[in-house]
Amino acid sequence: MADAGDMIGSLKDANEAYKKENESMKVQISTLKSELEKLKTQTEIHSSSNFVKLKQERDLTASLQKKVNAQAAEIQKLKDQIAKGCNGSASRSGLKWTRPAAARWAICWLLSP
Repeated sequence: MADAGDMIGSLKDANEAYKKENESMKVQISTLKSELEKLKTQTEIHSSSNFVKLKQERDLTASLQKKVNAQAAEIQKLKDQIAKGCNGSASRSGLKWTRPAAARWAICWLLSP
């Protein structure tokens, strides 16, 4: 009977040790879960912040592209006007030189290859 009593005592000790280890594991799991939730929240914040930044960059890029296109159209319009002025310049038509005609002639001369 002493052996049975010793076995029961050692099983009780092992059971107590298991309960303590189980409680310790529960605390560790709880801590890990809370850390995981913090990381999820931080990830969501960073993700949302990055989305806002990307949207702002996309909007800015579109705005800049519109401005560039408008400036390119204005430059093309000016080039067309200069070309039109070069084709009918005062020097070829025998007209009296005026400031605008002289300016067009100078621009045409500078732009000619």
